[in-house]
Order: sequence, then structure tokens, then C-alpha cells
Amino acid sequence: MASAAAGFASSLVLCGVLAGSGAAQAIPDSTRPSLYAHRAVGTGAASLRARAAELVRTGHPRQITLRALRRFVPETDTWVPLPLPGRPTTTLPVPPRRRGYPPDSDPVLLTLEEPVGLFWAAWDEEGRPGATLLFAGPILCNDVMLGDPPPGQIATCVPCTDRAVARFVPDPARHGP
Repeated sequence: MASAAAGFASSLVLCGVLAGSGAAQAIPDSTRPSLYAHRAVGTGAASLRARAAELVRTGHPRQITLRALRRFVPETDTWVPLPLPGRPTTTLPVPPRRRGYPPDSDPVLLTLEEPVGLFWAAWDEEGRPGATLLFAGPILCNDVMLGDPPPGQIATCVPCTDRAVARFVPDPARHGP
């Protein structure tokens, strides 16, 4: 028992030494994407936002080019392209440092006009591709554990006006840019 306590204590000392030396600190990674899908809690409105904290952490602006925006049509089991905003390429400036970075204060790149649905956005961030599903609507699925999807499909939540349905849908990434 005494040797176990001594081993635990030496582990704590080792952790303290590593933490104090900076070895346990995160190494800056400028390749981490700053964009993410956001859904407003009260309204269910969907938007594509940039993490202000990530921009501040790296200290340099990011160039973003939206490549594709699609809406899933449940009745036909298809993705339809939507028009991109007038300026598909934008540069996100580094915001000033502040104490907190709540999602509601993050820069908004795109707000979806349609109040309900499943969407997919693809972009390039500093030349690196990125993509995400966006969910709009008052209700989301509790889980989407449907098992292994058939080839060419993904398991996700499809928001509807009065409910949300967990189902397999065609993989939007496999249907062109």
C-alpha cells in the first residue's frame, strides 16, 4: 500500500514537472479548421461560423472560399445545389482578444434562409478542404445510431417541421463539389 502511494505521488510530481516545463501544453496547430456549423438554440436557425478563439490563437487572418451548398430533399432522397452568396471568397480578420468567445459572438459566414432542413456546405480554408452538415429546425434527433450505412450513404438526422428523423441519406461529399 505504501509503495502504491509512493508511486502515485511520484506520478503526480512527474505530471507537475511536465506541466511546469510546458511539455503538457498544446502545440499550436494552424491547420485546425476555424469554420463550424451552428444551430441557434431558440430558433433552430442554421449558420456557418468561424471560431473567433481559433483566429486569435493562430494570430493570422484566414481566407475562406465556399465551394458548395446543398439542401437535402427527403421526398426524393437527393441533394439539390443552392446558390452561393454573392462573395464566395472572404478573408476572416483576427478579432481582438477578449475574456470569452461564446458561439453567438463568432463571425457568421453564412446564414441559411430556410428555417427547416438538412444542409451541407463545403469550403476551402487557407487552401485546405472542409465540409459539414448543417441542421435547421426546431427539433433534432436524440441519436442516429442506425448501424452501418449502405455504401455511398451516411447516417444523420433530417429535421422536419414537426419532428426529426434519423435515417441514411446519400453522402453529399460523393455528389460533386
